[in-house]
Amino acid sequence: MTNKGRFLKIRLDQNISVFVTCFVISFLLWLMIVLGKDYTTYIYAKVNYTNLPEGKMLSYKIPSELRLEVTTSGFVLLTNAIKGDQEKIYVDATPPKRSENKVSDEYQVSLNSQLSQLSEQLGNEYKIKSIFPDNLMFYLASMSEKVVPVKYHIGYDFLPQFSFADSVHVIPSQVLIKGPKQILDNIQSIETDSINIASIQKDVTRVVPFKMTEELKQVQIKGTRGVVFIPVDKFTETEMELPININQAGSYTIKTFPPKTKVKFLVTLSKFKSIKTSDFKIVANLQGVDLAKANKLSLSIERYPKYIKNPVLNPSDVEFILNQK
Repeated sequence: MTNKGRFLKIRLDQNISVFVTCFVISFLLWLMIVLGKDYTTYIYAKVNYTNLPEGKMLSYKIPSELRLEVTTSGFVLLTNAIKGDQEKIYVDATPPKRSENKVSDEYQVSLNSQLSQLSEQLGNEYKIKSIFPDNLMFYLASMSEKVVPVKYHIGYDFLPQFSFADSVHVIPSQVLIKGPKQILDNIQSIETDSINIASIQKDVTRVVPFKMTEELKQVQIKGTRGVVFIPVDKFTETEMELPININQAGSYTIKTFPPKTKVKFLVTLSKFKSIKTSDFKIVANLQGVDLAKANKLSLSIERYPKYIKNPVLNPSDVEFILNQK
């Protein structure tokens, strides 16, 4: 490239740089002017209600957000659009004013009368021009209370040789709820989410959320979840030989062959050493049996520890001899 060509390229680059710089400066100045202006627009603000009458509760849902017509600068609009934040305001719901129809549990609150207080909550950034709705209707009812059961929905399965060491424990088994009587009358129980626990081999504790139905959302309830505890132990199979008990059979005596039977069952390792033959009672069933014609008597387990599983008799029936007393 010749010297003249290099010179022209340098001048062109310089001109482009100057142009871009001037454009950026002009754009920023224009943006500052535009954002510095005030604009009227609509925003939605989350609302909390304070100072509701004591001993009363809302008997139906009221708006959780209000639409505000506001005047604010372009800077505020741009900042909030970038942050994605939503404004929050508190509405004073007392003293409530009776509505004209004088329904006993119906109140109304004028939001237009609170515009200055609501504007103060938003600070100097906004000036509220109007609010929608401009009046709120409150339907309040006297508080009642009720105790309802909690129904847990839990599925489970164990690894081989593992099972319950004791009954499943749940906390809470019932819950006190408070709210308007017409809502409480429709709540008979609280259901939990369904969970499934697979391949259990040790104690399990699970937190289970309550299913918060629309009705439950309208009452006061302590807590929103329950706890399930499943005690687990390893089982072993064992066998015991036990005597056969025979009830009196009128003028006859009965002798069985064999005089004992065996019971096979599963028991947890923690209970294995504590189990005794006196924990069991095996009886020969005589009810409805024609002793003069029968050849065998069936056996049943009349008593056994509740912590054992799957007890099976072998043999489950025996021969017998009938003797006159």
